[in-house]
Amino acid sequence: FSGCKGRPSIDIPRELLEQYLEKNLTPEQIARLFCVSSKTIWRLISEYQLHFGKHSSLTEAELDDDT
Repeated sequence: FSGCKGRPSIDIPRELLEQYLEKNLTPEQIARLFCVSSKTIWRLISEYQLHFGKHSSLTEAELDDDT
């Protein structure tokens, strides 16, 4: 017994969360993997200062191409 109210905290390492986000999993999908709420995942994304969003599929060369 920890003496704290509520559910015990879960430790999701920054690197693991970052890997899932890089694989384009949504916070909701990640939350289901860890049996936590998506709010918990969003909070961790914020705490770890990670970026969530669809990344462009353009390569560096395509971005540099002015034609």
